[in-house]
Amino acid sequence: MTVWQAINKQIGEVVAIKKMKRKYYSREECLNLREVKPLRKMNHPNIMKLKEVFRENDILYFVFEYMECNLYQLMKDQLKLFFRKLKFEMGAFKCCKVLLTCTGVDIFIATSSQRTCWLQKM
Repeated sequence: MTVWQAINKQIGEVVAIKKMKRKYYSREECLNLREVKPLRKMNHPNIMKLKEVFRENDILYFVFEYMECNLYQLMKDQLKLFFRKLKFEMGAFKCCKVLLTCTGVDIFIATSSQRTCWLQKM
C-alpha cells in the first residue's frame, strides 16, 4: 500500500490517495471489499472520510480527506511528550525528597498532571 498527497483540480481540495497492492478486475469486486463498505458509511470526526473509490488499469485507489500527519507519527510524538513530562516530574520528586532528607521540612508537591503528594520525614 502506498499513500500520496494530491490535489483535486476541480475544487482545489488537498486529498490523500491510497493505492492498494493487489489487482482488482471488476468494479463489483472493489466495492464489496471489507474495507470499502464501512468506510463509505462512516461519518466520524476521528476517522478520515473516504471520498471516492476508483480503479485504473486494474489497480484500486481510495481517495481520503487529507491529514497533515500520520497516526503513527502522532502517537509517537505523544509518547515522547509523556515520557519527557514523566522524567521531569520524577526529577522534581527526587529533588524534593533530597530537600526533605537534608532539612527535615515537610514538602508539598503539585505536579503538572494535577497529582499532589506530601513528603514527610519518618
